[in-house]
Amino acid sequence: MEPRTASLPSYTSLPATPTQKYSRQNLPREVHECILNQLEMAYFGSGEESCWNCYLKDLRNFSLTCRSWDRPATAQLYRILCVPIGDDLFQPAKLFRPRTASRLKLLRRTLRERPSIARLVQVIIVPGLQDFLDGRNEKEQGEVMDSLASIVMACPRLERLTGYIPIYRHQFDRLTPSTPKRPLTPRRRIKQSDVESPLDQATSFLQFHQHWSLLETLFISGQSMGRLNSEMFSYTLRGLPSLRHLFLSNFDAEDFHDKSLLSLPALHSLRLESLPGLTDRGLLHLASSDSATQLRRLSLIGLEITFLLVVSRFVSALPHLRRFTLVQDASPGLMPGAVMAKPVFRSPSLEYMHWDVLVPGTATDEMVESIRLGALPNLRVVRAPSDHDGRIQDMCRPAAAIETRGAAATVSSTVVDQTLRDGRQPLRLIDMLDSLPVVTSDTHYLRTLPAARLAAQHRIQAARRKRATKIVVEDQDGVVSRVHKLRGFVGTVGSRLEYCLEPDVEGSEDAVVGLEDLIRGRPAKEEKLDGKAFCTGQRVITEAGLDRMWSHAPRQKYLRMELERFF
Repeated sequence: MEPRTASLPSYTSLPATPTQKYSRQNLPREVHECILNQLEMAYFGSGEESCWNCYLKDLRNFSLTCRSWDRPATAQLYRILCVPIGDDLFQPAKLFRPRTASRLKLLRRTLRERPSIARLVQVIIVPGLQDFLDGRNEKEQGEVMDSLASIVMACPRLERLTGYIPIYRHQFDRLTPSTPKRPLTPRRRIKQSDVESPLDQATSFLQFHQHWSLLETLFISGQSMGRLNSEMFSYTLRGLPSLRHLFLSNFDAEDFHDKSLLSLPALHSLRLESLPGLTDRGLLHLASSDSATQLRRLSLIGLEITFLLVVSRFVSALPHLRRFTLVQDASPGLMPGAVMAKPVFRSPSLEYMHWDVLVPGTATDEMVESIRLGALPNLRVVRAPSDHDGRIQDMCRPAAAIETRGAAATVSSTVVDQTLRDGRQPLRLIDMLDSLPVVTSDTHYLRTLPAARLAAQHRIQAARRKRATKIVVEDQDGVVSRVHKLRGFVGTVGSRLEYCLEPDVEGSEDAVVGLEDLIRGRPAKEEKLDGKAFCTGQRVITEAGLDRMWSHAPRQKYLRMELERFF
């Protein structure tokens, strides 16, 4: 008997579906870029926290559609690298350390073996790096820093390293010297250590900035009033010809003072915070200097300006100023015997203003008067957390209610608990606001946004209870046919000014974004596994007609922190 030959199974190719025909087409590059940009905006464009793993999952699914779609997806996948350091917070300790090290090593090997991919990398994001380094010893910190340095050196076109805030301690590490060797590095943040630097090591601080000819944004902040020689600021800023955005905070009077302002270059954005060495005389000279004429954004926080003339000069003398932020406790006043022309504040370019003078006084009165007289014609948004008497709110257009997302979370729990114990239905938020006591003391003021929202909503509710206008409709015989009663409101009808009480960072109780938000990459708040802070990626995925659950380990959500928010 002849051996029986086994026949191979035959397959019949099915006709391609319209979706498959469409995906196999060579679409223009602009179409792919539009789809990928929309995907990125869906995750990170709303200003809220999003999961990077879920975004990469959708990006990978896009690349698996067909070969022609793989190339643009790969470019987008490696254009921004997210390296989660120490994000497996809920995994056993034995699994934690090797996973962190192996991810870094695998990424480093990929970039070294495939230079074409390494050239695609423009941004490296390291969320959770600061929290990870704070809880590790020097050896573990050194391993992670060395791995990150090797990744940075493997990316010849790297533009930005986000999540790493170098602390200057006069010690050597591989990552800090490796970043200036990249050709494009437009942003930099430095935290000055509270360890006093010896004089013979002061020049090492300058060496970190010798190669930053394209640096545009610089953050320098001290810890516990950091110590730096005042000449170091001058030499550093002179060596940065492309600097346009500068953030300085927490330096004592010996390190940064009025003379240090003379070394500031022509900037577009400037933020000065907690600098006791600055006086009204130095700030007034800065407002009149040529280096301030190009300012678009200016933030003066915690400087405790004494005279109203200084604030007025900044607002009125800067022709390109669009955003102005003032945060301090005391209200600036007039110089003894001085008389200022009205209106005090004049600016044809100002569009956004954050006015937070804790104690009411002359400055707030003059600002309200300037708005009323139309001296700020292009002003569209004003944020006033310390508008205790509602005078600024009354100059804005009327609103039916104040955004109460932050207030809902801070309403006193005793009101809700008492309602549930009595067996009644839960109160509405407006009813809760009406039941809370209103602070009427002239000596106790709050600066938090929840308190400001509660006070603003109370003013709206109080005005609504009052009858403002009564309209009587009569017929030809003088008989009253209809009567309309219009309730009162807070605001000015026809005003184009919006009264805003939303923070720079979603979920924060502080209106102005702080450096801590930048370091952690999220608002400084309590993190819970079942809350917004973490994501498990649980969702149903349909493959081959079958539904399966896809998830990942609990990972911290990432908040894209644009540096423009700090100015």
